[in-house]
Amino acid sequence: MPPGWTPPDWESRHIDLLALGVPVRLRCWGDEPDEVAKHVRRAWAAAIAIAPAAPSVVLDVVVTADEQVRTTASAAGAIADPSIEIVLHILSGRVTLAAIDQQAGRLWMLHGAALADPVTGASVALVAPSGTGKSTAARTLGRRFGYLTDETTGIGADLTIHPHAKPLSIVRSGTFVKEQVGPAEVDLLPGHATPALRAILLLRRDGTRTVGVERLRTSMAIAGLAPETSYLGRLPRPLSFVAGVIERTAGVFDVHYDEAADLEPVVADLVSR
Repeated sequence: MPPGWTPPDWESRHIDLLALGVPVRLRCWGDEPDEVAKHVRRAWAAAIAIAPAAPSVVLDVVVTADEQVRTTASAAGAIADPSIEIVLHILSGRVTLAAIDQQAGRLWMLHGAALADPVTGASVALVAPSGTGKSTAARTLGRRFGYLTDETTGIGADLTIHPHAKPLSIVRSGTFVKEQVGPAEVDLLPGHATPALRAILLLRRDGTRTVGVERLRTSMAIAGLAPETSYLGRLPRPLSFVAGVIERTAGVFDVHYDEAADLEPVVADLVSR
């Protein structure tokens, strides 16, 4: 049944995604719902579910010039704006937060990008605070390694990575709204069907000309990664959970570097181990 705020002649267009393993349904509404759905589908092309399951999360996306509808829709929890660019910008964060909330206590969720060997699925997570180079690294390295996410890496106890192949947020000059671009539009390779964690890089973009790589002891690794983890306390026996994952991989590495391209041989070495 349509939400109560929709005009009687409106019909939605559904798009089913898989975000961190969570089935998410986007209901696209508006003055031109097909046009809304086209833009959403383009941006989220890499995350569209091949075999849609019953959605755990439903989000309404509304693009309309009708201010009253937008106001009522927003009050009901919808993402509503007359601009598709702004809607897509907001939608990226809403999908991410909803998926993280659904997987709290099930996955170790790191604030980081993830890339996979396109043949084997061996994967590396690139972890760093916001604004310090994760998305740039994902865009640069994703032309050789499969793109899994540039935002949140969800890791199961069995080392399986649950991709979050969201659009990349790209800053364009002259606007405060980041453009949401599908990975294929910037020539990134698709992620592997069964990615598994091989290593974690704790990135320090400090201008180091020669890349420095240091393997961290498990205790130091946990201390470094804890601030970049969502809902750590919700995991069962969280420190044991995280330590168990780390000790079954090649490890966690403190990496000092200058440019994202400098990381390519480090990632290549780790996914081949």
